[in-house]
Amino acid sequence: MRSSTSRLGMILAGGLLLSAGCQRNQPFDEWISGDRSAHSLGSVVEAREDAGGPGHPSSSRVDQPPWTDRKPTLDDLLARAITANPQVEAAHLRIEQLQERIAQAGAPPNPMARVGFGQMDMDFTVGLEQRLPFPGTLHARREVARQEVQQARHQLEALIDRIEGDVRRSYWAYIGISAQIEILQRNRRLLERIEETVRARMRIGDATQGDLLRVSRRISQLENRIDELQSRRATALAMLRRATQLPTLEEIAMPRSPGADTANSLDLPPGEVEDRAAAEFGRLTWSPIHLDARALAELAGHQSPMVRSAQAEAETYHRRLTLARRERMPELMFGVQYGRVGAGGNGMASQEDEIMGMVGMSIPIWVGRDDAREREALRGVGRAGAQAQAARDELRFKVEEAIARLEFNQSMLRRLERRMIPDAERIIDLAMASYRTGDITLLQLLDDWERLLDDQADRVRIIADMHRAVADLTQALGGPLPDFQPGEPQ
Repeated sequence: MRSSTSRLGMILAGGLLLSAGCQRNQPFDEWISGDRSAHSLGSVVEAREDAGGPGHPSSSRVDQPPWTDRKPTLDDLLARAITANPQVEAAHLRIEQLQERIAQAGAPPNPMARVGFGQMDMDFTVGLEQRLPFPGTLHARREVARQEVQQARHQLEALIDRIEGDVRRSYWAYIGISAQIEILQRNRRLLERIEETVRARMRIGDATQGDLLRVSRRISQLENRIDELQSRRATALAMLRRATQLPTLEEIAMPRSPGADTANSLDLPPGEVEDRAAAEFGRLTWSPIHLDARALAELAGHQSPMVRSAQAEAETYHRRLTLARRERMPELMFGVQYGRVGAGGNGMASQEDEIMGMVGMSIPIWVGRDDAREREALRGVGRAGAQAQAARDELRFKVEEAIARLEFNQSMLRRLERRMIPDAERIIDLAMASYRTGDITLLQLLDDWERLLDDQADRVRIIADMHRAVADLTQALGGPLPDFQPGEPQ
């Protein structure tokens, strides 16, 4: 009778399990799937902030900038780009995601419980079994997970450096182009006054129709240059809008340069408001610096997030290799089982209940899988090492190219400010006096004026390009330039 009851229990249990497995909606489906909307990005960030946990800057992203009553500066744009950029937010969440893997990697597998019925001379048996990886394996898994977090942090640093570099380059492109536009607009107003003078002289016979056409053509050429520059400035502003997530960004504050009060080479009357705006752009200044390309390239190879990210990836694969060698070792198994012995024919227990202990281990005979896992890790170490070397080579090129641009532009700026612009201004003064006396033609005067105009526009363009070169160096170094003594390059 007892044997029949045990067999009946086993049949009923099997039937229940089979019916549960055939159901369309599994018993735990609702709990496992849950409400997916509850796992959205917004709710994750809000839950973290409500809990008072550490948040990243992008979690405080808002639609309105912190400045409302002034034009944003470069520092404002940099701060906004980091706090508002969705790529930065995704990178922070990636780090938090990987941090959750550390606890998972270091946890042993769940124990296994067993219940048996209908065994010979047994009413039932219950057992508990625990599998444990070889000593040191769980620690190796945790180290791999920790190193992946470190690698993600370096990738975030590289992302922030790239975003800041893009903002700086776009900012100085906008500033340089705006300065050129202001200079060209000021000279267009000058040409318009010359055109009025030519018309007046035509009425008394001192100028010809050809002189008027020449001035009109120069004005049209100048307007074409202004239109082209305005298109390029709109592109730079659009890049800043994208970087800062500010679709309403329209104007940017001018950089404040030391010595701005004495750096005005345009010498404009203070009563002309528009000309004073042009003078603000004419006050862009630059202090000559001399940088060691070899030393900066070596510094970039050590501290750049690009290199550190590749090095962190190589270290990750080193730890994966250690883990692969640990996982070659057999897993251990410990268990205990209790069995209740059934009664004999007279209804009395025929012997004592049984308690058994078990110890076992896996047999790692599938060595091909373990060999492939080690080879994969070794290939990863080699690939990451090659990527680190490629990053160093790229950084060395960027540093050398940026310093070459700096030295070339500093040499050009020095010639412009010391000789070319002062000489062009004196030539214009002489040409104006000669034109009044009829010694030169209007065409010669316009040619001299255009050379001065080109020199003034080149000056602000060169200064802006040198700031963009510094932005390239800052991004390559992963931080500001080291301390240096300003001075003339040798």
